[in-house]
Amino acid sequence: MPIPRPSNNLPWEISDAIIDHLHDDRPSLYSCALVCRAWLLSSRHHLFRTFKIADSKRRKPNSAALDKAVGFLATTPDVARHIRYLDIAHHSVRLSQLDAILNCLPKLQSLAFSELGILDDDTNHITRPFPRFRAIEELKITSCNIVNYDYSLLFHFLGLFASIQRLELMVEIRVLNIDTTADLIPPAHLALTHLSAFHVPLSVILKLLQYTRTKETLRVLWYDDTILDWPDVEEVGNLFVVLGPYRSLKRIVFGPLNIFTPYHDNFPPDQEAEDIGRWPALQLERCNDLEEFSLRTRMILRVHVDLFAHLPQSVRRIWVTLIGIDQTVADPGADSQWAEFDAAFSREEFQRLVLVLDTSRVKAQISVEKYAELLDRATKGLSQVSAQGRLVISEVDRNWWNESWRQGQAV
Repeated sequence: MPIPRPSNNLPWEISDAIIDHLHDDRPSLYSCALVCRAWLLSSRHHLFRTFKIADSKRRKPNSAALDKAVGFLATTPDVARHIRYLDIAHHSVRLSQLDAILNCLPKLQSLAFSELGILDDDTNHITRPFPRFRAIEELKITSCNIVNYDYSLLFHFLGLFASIQRLELMVEIRVLNIDTTADLIPPAHLALTHLSAFHVPLSVILKLLQYTRTKETLRVLWYDDTILDWPDVEEVGNLFVVLGPYRSLKRIVFGPLNIFTPYHDNFPPDQEAEDIGRWPALQLERCNDLEEFSLRTRMILRVHVDLFAHLPQSVRRIWVTLIGIDQTVADPGADSQWAEFDAAFSREEFQRLVLVLDTSRVKAQISVEKYAELLDRATKGLSQVSAQGRLVISEVDRNWWNESWRQGQAV
């Protein structure tokens, strides 16, 4: 007697709910894919939603592995159409290879590169259609040649996409005193809504704003540079001179920057008063439709209130994220000027501003006991702002690319 083949007799709503529940359990998803044809499609949706091409063991360029991945995607369209997030790491990749990969992924939303060397092997790119890649929602580039120093290729690469909404550029080691962008022009059609840059030269960011549609569409700007100091403040201000007239920018995220923590070793105390007076050089008041100003810092200082005084009247929320407090700190929060900050920020001129103190990063880094001490110090130190109903404690890690913000706990 023949053995009956397995079939799916469950309603599709139930079977999909089961498979969705297993979205991060790859062994179970592989098993589900073998149950029947109906379960195969739903299982593949989760199995291949994120696709990574990397050689984490060898951690060096491996052209053969990349060519193999290209061949696999080209010959399995039933798999490729499920890929939404592509991550390529530890490879040297030619633009022709990227062309082959991206053309196989009709529903790609996010593309990430890390520790990658991108090579332009297309000598005929001037005569080819421009742009030639599909639109994507998000592009992340970390520690690659095109963000470390090869900005000509960076601009060319960005121009190959029909559109990019969110762009994240990260350099692990900042190159000092280098500006190779003088004669470079980025693609004019680029219209970013979110831009995050870490250790990327300000000249690169300024070019992206000056010569593309991004200045008209940018909603969130996140800038971080651990070596930025007061001589660079006017250059930062140039970003907001460009963005200001278009009134699209809603949120600025800064830090941790040296200029916001003036008590570090390289900041002589006798310069504090002089440099506090240089906040206007940031030109923040030009962003007349700005809604939120976010500061990532290791400590709360009185000088931050002087910075807030130069924000446009449209700002209604100050989001301060505490970072860099670890388990070895004996008294977390002791180096912050809670009382001084509280006295200044509770003044009449700041009554329109709600202070969100984001402790999510700290909560994950220190013990429960030390976190309780920090929370107690913060709530007592900010007693006047709290009494005015203007203090919110947020313990939920925030998705900065999300336009909405998560409500914290009012205190």
